Amino acid sequence: MDEDIVQVLVLSSDEEDRSLSDTSSADKYGKMALVGGALLSGSIQVLCEKIASGEFMAFFQARRLNYSLMDKLKMTLLTLHAVLNDAEEKHIVNLAVGKWLDELKHAVFEGEDLVDEIDTEALRHKVKDQTKQTQVCNFLSTSRNPFKYKGMNGRIEELFQRLERLAEQRNLLGLIESIGSKVSQRTPTTSVVEEGFCPYGRDKDKEKLKTLLLLSDNESSSSFSVVPIVGMGGVGKTTLAQLLYNDEQVKEHFNVHAWVCVSEQYDALRVVKTLIEQITEKSYGEKYLHTFFPVSLTPYEKMGDKVYLSNKVQDDFLPTQKYLRVISLSRYQNITHLPDSIGNHIHLRYIDLSYTAIRRLPDTVCTLYNLQTLLLLGCFFLVELPANMGKLIHLRHLDIGGTDIKKMPIKKPENTTAFVLGKSTGSSIGELRELSHLGGKISILNLQNVIGAIDPLLKDKKDLNEVELAWVPNVSDDSVKKRYVLERLQPSVNLVKLTIRGYGGISFPNWVGDSSFSNLQVMRLIDCDNCSSLPPVGQLPALKELYVEGMKSVVSVGVDLYGGNQTFQSLEKLEFSSMPEWEEWLPSPSGGEIPDFPRLKELKLSQCPKLRGNLPTHLPSLKTLDVSFCEVLHVNRASNTLNTESLRGSLEKLTVNKCPGLSLLLESTETLLSLQMLDIKYVDIKWLPQMVPNSNRLQSLTLGGCSSLLSFPTNGLPTTLTSLRIDDCRKLEFLSREMMAKLTSLQSLYLSYSCDSLRSFPLGIFPKLSSLQIRVCGNLESLSVEGGADENLSPLNSLSIWHCRNLVSFPDGGLPTPNLTLFDVNNCANLKLLPDRMHTLTALQRLAISSLPNVVSFAQGGLPPNLQSFQIFGASKDFFQTLLNEQLLPATLHTLAISYVSNLKSLDGKGLEHLTSLQQLQISGCESLKFLPKEGLPASLSYLSILDCPSLKKRYLKKRYEKVARIPCIEIDGEVNIL
Repeated sequence: MDEDIVQVLVLSSDEEDRSLSDTSSADKYGKMALVGGALLSGSIQVLCEKIASGEFMAFFQARRLNYSLMDKLKMTLLTLHAVLNDAEEKHIVNLAVGKWLDELKHAVFEGEDLVDEIDTEALRHKVKDQTKQTQVCNFLSTSRNPFKYKGMNGRIEELFQRLERLAEQRNLLGLIESIGSKVSQRTPTTSVVEEGFCPYGRDKDKEKLKTLLLLSDNESSSSFSVVPIVGMGGVGKTTLAQLLYNDEQVKEHFNVHAWVCVSEQYDALRVVKTLIEQITEKSYGEKYLHTFFPVSLTPYEKMGDKVYLSNKVQDDFLPTQKYLRVISLSRYQNITHLPDSIGNHIHLRYIDLSYTAIRRLPDTVCTLYNLQTLLLLGCFFLVELPANMGKLIHLRHLDIGGTDIKKMPIKKPENTTAFVLGKSTGSSIGELRELSHLGGKISILNLQNVIGAIDPLLKDKKDLNEVELAWVPNVSDDSVKKRYVLERLQPSVNLVKLTIRGYGGISFPNWVGDSSFSNLQVMRLIDCDNCSSLPPVGQLPALKELYVEGMKSVVSVGVDLYGGNQTFQSLEKLEFSSMPEWEEWLPSPSGGEIPDFPRLKELKLSQCPKLRGNLPTHLPSLKTLDVSFCEVLHVNRASNTLNTESLRGSLEKLTVNKCPGLSLLLESTETLLSLQMLDIKYVDIKWLPQMVPNSNRLQSLTLGGCSSLLSFPTNGLPTTLTSLRIDDCRKLEFLSREMMAKLTSLQSLYLSYSCDSLRSFPLGIFPKLSSLQIRVCGNLESLSVEGGADENLSPLNSLSIWHCRNLVSFPDGGLPTPNLTLFDVNNCANLKLLPDRMHTLTALQRLAISSLPNVVSFAQGGLPPNLQSFQIFGASKDFFQTLLNEQLLPATLHTLAISYVSNLKSLDGKGLEHLTSLQQLQISGCESLKFLPKEGLPASLSYLSILDCPSLKKRYLKKRYEKVARIPCIEIDGEVNIL
């Protein structure tokens, strides 16, 4: 097999996934050597198992192929496998052994491909025997991948001789067969460690090791590393590893965690298999472990939030890669179909088309008999699967979540994520019985289409941990029938997550909320319109999250929810939303002697317009309280809607949005000791509550829509504040200079439609401010810098001024902001000059100038020298032509956006010619524009967008003329054309 053969094609749409392409070949080899060796061992084992299978042997002999030769091949493979461990140890220091391993690797790959071809033909005949022969079926099974029996024996003989030579060379290289060591009697270690325990004298060692683990990618010398812990038995090596594995900072730093005990009896295949199972939370047999050559390719263009794949990949590259096992094209916006030639990739095991715009799968997909995984998650335009998908007898995992597929033409996917019931054709509910190994997650959709009696279908599916049962809401049907269906679909008590959506019964079956579901952690009840009461989920011992949404008939929540005393012992998150008739929330039968929600950390209430009266009064663990759009929920001193004393030490985040009745709650709460975030919107208050200045841990304060709010507290805001956002508070008097000077930690300030009295904003008064946004402050006239404040402007990296019609000036002498990276000025009608000395802003990368009718030129010195993105919107033709004629655009530009430049007819001139780094050019709203530069566009350009430029569009559509013919991606009025 050629060394350049690709078995895995993963075209990532995320730049972070490109890191492998930035490393040297030696680094890549080193990083993959450990895993590669284990997978090579797995490949040999799988290959031998296939050759030895009765089905394979019978097909082989029936076609008069030389099975004795295949048997010899198997024995030679086993001989080579015996010395594989020794070769893996020696190849690091012995180049000859390394070369021998490479040759063995490629020979095994070729063997895999050869056996795959035979196995695929066997599968084709098996499918052919199982299905009725039609003209279409015959065409699919004979016109694609015709099997060449002639010459097969010769290919096997050639491979056998190649492996035999390698077997002979093993002795010359001194490779020794592995001798089975005695079986260890030692119990494998786990990641569990007693909370709070640390071996005596090892706390410093733990901190040093944690520092190594938490090094960022930039600080670390390699993105793939091993941190060894070496020492005599009993000194605490394993305990240190356990403590590090369970450390909260370490958990947050890494996206994936897995614990494997290698023990004395080392089995590389088992180690890799265990790692994969832990990472994916799924169990895999050894046959899932294939040896792959990873390849990192980046043939895509990224335009804003859109990612496009070059047509050359689909049309030219894919058809040549006949040995592909994996294709991942997820999130590419222009993938609307797969070529018919996909059926020629007979070795494919895995296809990922998630979040693409694919509209159909070709019928030839149905000939990929080895396909095990097909991911179509988020393919919103996909409405059906090919009719012959049932032929994919090895398909184990099918994900069609987020598609509009109406029926399932496939009967037995072992791991489907969605099972769609057809109305008259397609899948029936009874087919679930045949999915004996169903595990993981499944959504059973369109349950309104169930007809007749059904057996209990899910109760014995013990490997299912997440189930969604969904009806189309508001479909007229017998509520008794719907209850019967839900009753019969009782899942196993091993269930971890349950969603019931669109259920139309008037009550829930007894199993919903039954305490026998001791593993259930997450429950969602959504759009169950006819249910007037909730199930007794308070008795579920492990329930951590409960979401109740769109229960339109629920008026009261109380005993029905709790189900008795000792309720919700594990619940941490509770959300009620879109409950239009809900009026009261009653306490549990315990009478308040014990908390109803002892561990609740997050409570959210949204769009409950009739809810009034008491909320739970004792929430000792609550950290987040969010009450939004509950217009009549109110508090008075007698009712004590919420016991703020119980929240005094625990509450960290408080949001009150459009709940005017809760203003007294805010005013009567003097101190929340742990409060870090406060968000008050559309509440009728004239002064900020005393809790604000008294909260000495407050970091984020948001005020919005408080039309009566007049002033800040006289003693100012907490000095701990890092973010202040004020929106639609027109009467509010902005902070006094003394108050501002105290906010030494403020990093972000957002001011919009607020503080009408503000006329001048003092830049530099906040020494740590990094982001400043001022929008629609109609009376703001200037930004100023006081003497000595220059040094305070060093942290500022983002400055945005929008719709300030009276703004006339920036500080004299320019902006003393050496680290400014973004500057955005939009719709300031009276502004005549941009800041002086803009060319001194060497850190500036993004500049946007929009709708500044009185700005006719740049200040002396031109634009910042390192600018990467420049957007100009609504400028005059003369102003823009000056930019081009004087070549003021810096050569560092990557992106240039030209929008609504009046009377602009051409881009003639040499203003773009020197932009050798320009990658994206976007032109929009220039109705008069007819011509692109005579000199042509920069050769570096990879993306051209033309929007609402009718004359230019007409010229382009008439003939894709020379000036744009070589650009890889062109988008005209939303239509993408990729070379």
